[in-house]
Amino acid sequence: MGHDIEISSTLQRWARLAGYTLTPGPVTDDGRAIFYNSGGEVRYFVGLRSDGWFTVTESDRMSAEYFVLAARTLDVIEKYFFGVFGSTWRGIRGLPDVRLPASADDIGDGFTLADVEFDGRQCRGLVDPAGGVVAISSGDAFSGTWELAPLWLYLKASADEIMRSFEDPAGRPLFAEDGERGFLAGVAQAFEDAGGSSLASGFTIVDDAPGDPDVARRDEQIRAQASTMLDPVAQELAYLGPPGWQQYRAAFALTVRAGVAQLEFTTPDGVQPSRIPEPIVEMVRRQREFTARMSAGPWWRLIMTVTSQGRMSVSYDYGDEPFPADQLQPAQNYRDDIAAFPRPRLPVWLAGYLAGPTAQGRTPQQAAEAAAADETAGRIATKTDDIEPLQDTWTRWAVLAAVHVGARSAWGPRIFPGLAWYESDARSGSTLYVLPGDRAVLSGGRWDSRLLADAYENRRPLPDLYAGAPAWVNDSVLNTRNQNGLLSFCYWHFDRQWYRGAADTFDELDAPLPPIWTPQETVMAMLDFTGPDTQNACHELLHAAAGHSATRRHLAAVFSNVADADLDAAFNQLSLAGLTTS
Repeated sequence: MGHDIEISSTLQRWARLAGYTLTPGPVTDDGRAIFYNSGGEVRYFVGLRSDGWFTVTESDRMSAEYFVLAARTLDVIEKYFFGVFGSTWRGIRGLPDVRLPASADDIGDGFTLADVEFDGRQCRGLVDPAGGVVAISSGDAFSGTWELAPLWLYLKASADEIMRSFEDPAGRPLFAEDGERGFLAGVAQAFEDAGGSSLASGFTIVDDAPGDPDVARRDEQIRAQASTMLDPVAQELAYLGPPGWQQYRAAFALTVRAGVAQLEFTTPDGVQPSRIPEPIVEMVRRQREFTARMSAGPWWRLIMTVTSQGRMSVSYDYGDEPFPADQLQPAQNYRDDIAAFPRPRLPVWLAGYLAGPTAQGRTPQQAAEAAAADETAGRIATKTDDIEPLQDTWTRWAVLAAVHVGARSAWGPRIFPGLAWYESDARSGSTLYVLPGDRAVLSGGRWDSRLLADAYENRRPLPDLYAGAPAWVNDSVLNTRNQNGLLSFCYWHFDRQWYRGAADTFDELDAPLPPIWTPQETVMAMLDFTGPDTQNACHELLHAAAGHSATRRHLAAVFSNVADADLDAAFNQLSLAGLTTS
């Protein structure tokens, strides 16, 4: 045959997934390309004849070759193999067979099947609307039809559509049932009708806008171009949904190292997740690389919401809020991404995440060594009255916890044995560990901490929170924010006195602590759940708790307006805190 056959890299990758290896035409004796499976049991030979026909022959177990298919173009041959390897791929993975066209009645768009003569014998041919023979099968009217009818379907689709359909458990979109095809056609028309310069009807940038007008204009131009790159992504994702879907939400969290892609369709029967094929993820990855030209750099997360009417809204997330746990990647992935795409700034939480435990972690061994070094150097802790007396702090915290639990609130402070815990609804929070010997450790973090922001953004040392701290102030009793570089204050108590490190952290305390600064502040917070006419009852409960004599009667009076109050759970909070009568 003499002509070297060059097979596309896409088909080569697809063949490998099905267990086939390619010997390319340029390295074979006769220029034919050879696909063979892992055991060499099956070999396909692809060549070009002198009369212009591309042919496929097959040899089983090194037997003589026999004719399989002929086509006028190599593209038709490749489409045939995308189908062959796709069926093999599904079999390897235990997926059910897809529904393929199997008769002349299944063929449309002006294509027909006809008997044709090829190499002096009668064969079956696939004929295009202009009357040209597109492909010839070796089979008779029955087996030839079985071979060529699927090829007609493959010729209508792109290689990506064929692969994606074989990867989909239900064979969507290419092998969908007729009713589903009608729905998808309607969706495609909706996309076309909603198109224009871009399908995106809303575009949100979750990040600070640049201050320079020229930079802002350039960013807007890049953003507009990037938006058009998402149109084909939106349409490809639409084909992955179940019949009759109403809306889908796709989330991509990517770095140069790896990525997470999630897709959920809203249907009349609920939410249905779907896997996003790698070719679509790669399209989004290219779009992200394009957005790297913007002043803020490439996005960390991309959120797309698309309706079946073709309306799309897009959000770029630059990390102003922590990423969901199932979309957070290892710290090294972000370091590599920042090395590839340097950024003007990082959000504080991400900078802390990259810093990791080494930034503020304090193991018992490290704490002992630091305490000894402080003593040797003469560094001492700073006495402070930033915090209310320990017993008052503990009591008010516990009473508020009892009220929140009694009112069945999912938010608010909580008491555990030896531990008071609090997380606000704005990502600030703290813990208070009470230890034997009149000792305690209060630590936590303010979400919008200026101390941490100044350190991370200006590459300065983190605030010195542990100077002069005793060895028992260690990871065992520190708020877990210290493992992610987000601890913005730390106080410890012994001998009836509060202490802190070298950094003045008083301004860090308001948001991370519950309202416990004064008895009146605590009572006002209680009234939000119990009603204004229970103010006296709230004061009485707080007074009784301070004397370790709180009872269920006190709680019943506080919750007199709350019909479904959980008095048992509320009393348990006070009991764990040691504030009830024996």
